[in-house]
Amino acid sequence: MDNAILSFKDVAKSYPDGENTLDILQAIDFQLNKGEFIGLVGPSGAGKSTLLSLAGALLNPTQGEIYLDGISMASLSPKEQTALRLSKIGFIFQSAHLVPYLNVKEQLLFVAKLHGTAKGDANHHADELLDKLGLTHRSKHYPDKLSGGEQQRIAIARAMMNDPSLILADEPTASLDFSRATSVVEWLSHEVNEQGKGALMVTHDERMLRFCDRVIQLEDGKIRSIS
Repeated sequence: MDNAILSFKDVAKSYPDGENTLDILQAIDFQLNKGEFIGLVGPSGAGKSTLLSLAGALLNPTQGEIYLDGISMASLSPKEQTALRLSKIGFIFQSAHLVPYLNVKEQLLFVAKLHGTAKGDANHHADELLDKLGLTHRSKHYPDKLSGGEQQRIAIARAMMNDPSLILADEPTASLDFSRATSVVEWLSHEVNEQGKGALMVTHDERMLRFCDRVIQLEDGKIRSIS
């Protein structure tokens, strides 16, 4: 697992359902390597969101092991899992979920503060990310003054702020038109590849899959194919 950022080993997730058991995921095995961007597709109810939640240490598996940077997530206490999420995982959701009373740069600095990053380092990294995204001129603007595409780019910058090993994106382009969606995913793919991070993206838009290195097809809680 030397090159692996994320590894699923025979992972299953189920819930009690009356006298029965509801199997959400079964026998999930895959590895996400450094610099790799994987797309996760499948019909509604296939288990995509559950898989992403497991990868983000938001849920624990019923069976199997999940490793992030060689660390078994199941071996960590809830407090340690919270610290792991803050330092090693960046989350991007369908909606940007920006804090309305913080301006663009403050959105990034707030995350860095939670992580305990020194102010000077945080300022430098925030400026660097905003420059890469072409949003330096928007640094003092508040969310209600930004377009949908700008808001989502800020959400991506926020996810990258603590230099995480793993990026988890759940339908990050669902609220964007094709042009903005393409720009956002292309930039994310480039950053993941260049910086040796790993990214797992759930999407229903097959046009975005051209930016992925591999695609995992989920169906009925199982991996049907990896291409």
